[in-house]
Amino acid sequence: MMLTPLELYDLVKIDNIYFQSTDGGICFGGGEPTLYPEFIEEFNELCNDLWKITIETSLHCSIENIRRLSKVVDYWIVDVKSLDPETYYSYTCVSPVIEQHLAILKRCVTNDQVMIKVPIIPEFNNESDVDRTIEDIKKRFGFTNVVKTIYYKTSPKVIML
Repeated sequence: MMLTPLELYDLVKIDNIYFQSTDGGICFGGGEPTLYPEFIEEFNELCNDLWKITIETSLHCSIENIRRLSKVVDYWIVDVKSLDPETYYSYTCVSPVIEQHLAILKRCVTNDQVMIKVPIIPEFNNESDVDRTIEDIKKRFGFTNVVKTIYYKTSPKVIML
C-alpha cells in the first residue's frame, strides 16, 4: 500500500526543525520516482518549500515529468547506466532514452542541481567505458558533477536453520 503525500509528511515532519536548520529534506528514490510527479508535487506543497526535495532517478520517464518535477525538485541524482544503446538495453531491458532526457534536464535545471553517477557494472561495462561516458556527458551536455560508481555483485545469503 502506497502512502499519500500527507501520510508521508505526517511521518517525517518530526524532523522539520532538523531539515530547516541543515538545509535538508527528503530524497525520493527506489524504483523510479519520476513516474510519480503528482505525489512529489503534493508533498512539496505540504513542506511549504522549507525542505529540500531530492530525487535519485534513471530518468526513465516522460519528458513532461522531467519538466514538471524541475519546478519542485531541488537536487537530481541521475544514474546513467551507459550512453551506449546496446549496453544500456542489455542491463536494463528497456529502450535507452537517457540522452534525450539528459538534454531536457539540462534545459530545465542548473548545473549545481545535478549529480550524475556512471556505474561500472560487472559483465556489462568496464572502467574505460565509464570514463568515456563521463567525458561524453561533460562534453555533450555540459554537466560538471559527474562521478564514477561501482555496482558490486553480491552472492545470495544462505541462512542455515
